[in-house]
Amino acid sequence: MLAMTKYPETQKKGQAEIDAIIDEGHSPTWADYGRLPYVAAITKEFVRWRPVAPLGMPHSLDEDEWIDGKLIAKGTALILNIWGLNHDERYHKNADEFDLSRYVNKTLPALDYRNFAYYDSRDHYRYGAGCRLCTDVHIAE
Repeated sequence: MLAMTKYPETQKKGQAEIDAIIDEGHSPTWADYGRLPYVAAITKEFVRWRPVAPLGMPHSLDEDEWIDGKLIAKGTALILNIWGLNHDERYHKNADEFDLSRYVNKTLPALDYRNFAYYDSRDHYRYGAGCRLCTDVHIAE
């Protein structure tokens, strides 16, 4: 993870949290997720700060759609600007900074935030939105 090479103190704190919670010789599992809030924050901030696919995966409309009086034709490619959403200064102050404090109160898995209607209720948009949410979100996180 790029962020861990740039922020070694963050990595040390994350490792300390894992060492304090997880028995030696074992790796964390999903059952441990709720007990590792600092590690969860590292993961969430990393995928927000430097998403692997900044424009996500393109999708296309399977029927004509009218939005705000404008026709978007069947077959039109739709691209969710994940980078733009995750770096919008209205919702992420100092968006270009790696800042774990964004996730102090958002420690649930990303899947639990997926259907929140309001931007500031989501943790990030790395895995997409709506019915086009990444099917492997539980593996990726």
